[in-house]
Amino acid sequence: PAVMLRCAVCGTFFKRRRLWSETCSKRCSATLRWQRTPPESDEAARKRLGRFVRVDGEHWIWTGRVNRRPGYGQTWLRGRTRTAHTAMFEIHIGPVPDDKQIDHTCRVRACVNPKHMEPVTQRVNILRGVAPPAENARKTVCSKGHPFSEANTYRNPRGHRICRLCRNASSGAAHKRARLRERDIGEMARDPAEGDRT
Repeated sequence: PAVMLRCAVCGTFFKRRRLWSETCSKRCSATLRWQRTPPESDEAARKRLGRFVRVDGEHWIWTGRVNRRPGYGQTWLRGRTRTAHTAMFEIHIGPVPDDKQIDHTCRVRACVNPKHMEPVTQRVNILRGVAPPAENARKTVCSKGHPFSEANTYRNPRGHRICRLCRNASSGAAHKRARLRERDIGEMARDPAEGDRT
């Protein structure tokens, strides 16, 4: 008969696959191995991660694994995959507060120099960047040149700024187009022969 055991990690019951099985899956086995591994000291982590750093002037360039899309370095620290700049900040300065992110003040994604990093909120991090939300937040005039003043700015339910002058002109033009369509439909209904020709 199959022996039912309780997984040492997640607590679910499973059928014993091998005589020495303690876990229900490969994922739980990896977690158990990690839990039994003694924690790495900050000094050992500095030494290990220092092998992947090339000093280039004031920048510490990460030469290890890099995410292809965003271009940030990646490494393993304290049981999980982390961005290299966050890992370097944690081992040199200290933990990142829960409500903060690490912002590169030098704007070099491969740089892992802790002096070039600052813990900030996600909003501040986004607004300091060069992505479209940051670019739009820095604009002082709309696409037609009207100023984003208190009186001329409408915020929609999603929080986006909209120029009141442009919005009023757009809704007025749409209303005018709708009235023209109604009139054209009315004329076509009166004279069906003309409606066929078009």
